[in-house]
Amino acid sequence: MAKFESFANGEVTLVKSSGEKSIVPLDSLSQKDRDYLEKGGYLEETTNTSLAATNDANESRVFTDKTGKHKVSATFVKLDGNNVTLLKEDGSNVDLPLDKLCEEDQAYVKKAADEEQAADEE
Repeated sequence: MAKFESFANGEVTLVKSSGEKSIVPLDSLSQKDRDYLEKGGYLEETTNTSLAATNDANESRVFTDKTGKHKVSATFVKLDGNNVTLLKEDGSNVDLPLDKLCEEDQAYVKKAADEEQAADEE
């Protein structure tokens, strides 16, 4: 299981739920996976940035805690129950309870998780 991050030079960058990135040749993916990426518009050449242009759930953004004192620039990775995993720009993960985020970020995470679940069910 991995999320699409980018496509460049015939290679797909994927992010595993652990936050580890894998770069694989497009041709090594199954035909079903290639069809999904093509249908979703993911195979337009991109640089090594998040997929914000095609999927807001994968954009890097600043997450803020309830107090407003702590902020982290990261990409949403997953919501598992009440536990949120974020991928920081340095490649490390941040795991925290959903209710530690400000209300706006809680809503963002819930929406992103719902969109991800809907995409997985397709």
